[in-house]
Amino acid sequence: MMHFAQKAYKIVVVVCTIGFLIIAHELGHAFAAKEHGVGIQHIMIGLPVYPVVEFESQYFDAPVTLSPWLAMGYVELEADKASLMQVASFVVAMDIAAAGIWVTIVLALLVLVLQWMVFGLRDQTKRQRIYNWILGLLTVGIVFERTWMSVYVFPLMSMVCAAVVSRELFGKKDNSTMGPVAISKVIASSTGSLKKYLNVVIGLSIGFTIMNSLPLAFFDGGVFVYGVLPSQYLRFYSIASFAVLLFGYWYTQLYRPITHTNRS
Repeated sequence: MMHFAQKAYKIVVVVCTIGFLIIAHELGHAFAAKEHGVGIQHIMIGLPVYPVVEFESQYFDAPVTLSPWLAMGYVELEADKASLMQVASFVVAMDIAAAGIWVTIVLALLVLVLQWMVFGLRDQTKRQRIYNWILGLLTVGIVFERTWMSVYVFPLMSMVCAAVVSRELFGKKDNSTMGPVAISKVIASSTGSLKKYLNVVIGLSIGFTIMNSLPLAFFDGGVFVYGVLPSQYLRFYSIASFAVLLFGYWYTQLYRPITHTNRS
């Protein structure tokens, strides 16, 4: 009975952690869209797979669907990414796209402050300290000049994230990018220590930020590309983005783990 309770507790922690990050991220988009007067068609939290809970949000004037299968989420606006520039200006489109990223970054910094207040930051690695400074500087920019950050910093951040991911994938180190199952296991393994759990939440927030900033059609970073790419190339861009995602999944979740096992 105790073993079952521990497993149930870990599952609840995993669902709540991932769910909280996804909900906060999507609400960032929704609040930014409402602030700029862009209509919201639908808010989806989780995969649209049974069982789901549906209700109408009077604040956003849109239906909301909640699912326990928390692998994704999206805010469907009155215009898709390709035509958002026609409904709103480039500045507005970028601010809506970046809003979810900014929320995730601020949350990571708040968790970092909590960790500092409880445990201190003396035993952190050099890489962690660099991330701490980046989080702090980005948060200051978000608080005081969010629009400027969305228009100028977010596209640059998108390119940097693409470079970071490429280096991790094709670098000499044998670091396989974690999928949803591996991420859930890492969260579950940290439930016995608050300090370890806070580290995981910060790392997960940073990873979530990097992934969503990628300049691919299905991520927030893709809005910038849609804004600057000529319309005749948008279809090719969408197909190329899908091909990159498929290759990335095959390479990180199938090819590299198998070759790493064979070498061992």
